[in-house]
Amino acid sequence: MQAEQENRKEKFLLGANGPTPNAPAGRVPQLGAFANVRVEQVGGRQQCFKMYDPQGDPQALQHLKNELALAGRMRHPNIIGPETVKKLGGDRVELCMDYAAGGSLADYVKRAKYASRDGSALPAEEAGALFIGVVDAISYLHSNELCHGDIKLSNVMMDGPIVRLIDFGTARHTRPSSAAPPPLPGTLPYTSPEALDGPPHDGRPADLWALGVVLCNLIDRGEFPFSGRGEDGLRASIQSAPPRLPEGVNERLADLIERMLTKDPARRISVGEVRSHPWIAAIAARGRDSRDPMVATDFSASMRHLLGAAA
Repeated sequence: MQAEQENRKEKFLLGANGPTPNAPAGRVPQLGAFANVRVEQVGGRQQCFKMYDPQGDPQALQHLKNELALAGRMRHPNIIGPETVKKLGGDRVELCMDYAAGGSLADYVKRAKYASRDGSALPAEEAGALFIGVVDAISYLHSNELCHGDIKLSNVMMDGPIVRLIDFGTARHTRPSSAAPPPLPGTLPYTSPEALDGPPHDGRPADLWALGVVLCNLIDRGEFPFSGRGEDGLRASIQSAPPRLPEGVNERLADLIERMLTKDPARRISVGEVRSHPWIAAIAARGRDSRDPMVATDFSASMRHLLGAAA
């Protein structure tokens, strides 16, 4: 019985989406398919150490190369990127970066769903405020001619009330040269139609598609706008079916989602257009107004409650 309890505890600590909230320092959670991570106290603050050991795996090696190329070069409050690099024995390389103790946005949405009495979605203002942080991270990348390539809830971490984008193993230049290796695949439910047809030359529209799926996740209790039976069914839905809009969305929000999930990448909205969209602008304006009780009181209290629930 004690062994079973320890096994369950270990699975909780390791998790499927990287370090769980407030993971004890020194534990080694599994992070994705290509690297392990541990959390340690360094100089009075917790830091995350991500260790790659490619062992000849070409995808793992490419993930590592992509992160090494960006180490110490990204400076944005909504991004956690690798800061320092340490060569270990053999092929092993360790990257050091900030640690966000609040867990992933996927965990946050789940906690919000189960904390509500009826399993209802996040309030639109709360979902919008979280989404703006992800949009600002992508705006920073695109303005620096980078695309992320694997935007999803589990690649966004909660650092107090701030969301921070992580995992740059699939990142690349927005317009890579012909000599560059083909882009690594992202996560299927967030993959754009053009990426399913073959590697897109410019990865920015694919990032915007993934952002549209993330917005649906936030508004609709973690649900996806496209579904199908098995991978083939999901691919067919992404390529040909209209997005399923969350129930009860207003006209402005529906317009934003549909413009982000436009099948033709040439007609898809840009990150700048997302940031200036009327629905986003209204959320941002309410966030700047301290007299708004939803933002000044209820929203902040909700964030503290949900983050505290992970302790």
